[in-house]
Amino acid sequence: MPDYRVVQNPLKRYNFNNHSPLVKEADGSLKIGIGAKPVAGVPEANWLPAADGKPFSLTFRTYVPKEPARTCEWTPPALTKVN
Repeated sequence: MPDYRVVQNPLKRYNFNNHSPLVKEADGSLKIGIGAKPVAGVPEANWLPAADGKPFSLTFRTYVPKEPARTCEWTPPALTKVN
């Protein structure tokens, strides 16, 4: 049975939201790393710790979404696995 509880970590970081101090790339894009260790090329501020070797559940929420999100004209970008 999967365990989807948050992972205790020294950063005490368990999610990202509109108050998170995320660091954007020079072109305005955003890289987020999720894993047991920081991801090379991703600022530590954009790293969400996850359990080593275990699956995780990623939830994307929009509150009062704009029209493109409501009509599925906009969707979040795909995830890219980095080893």
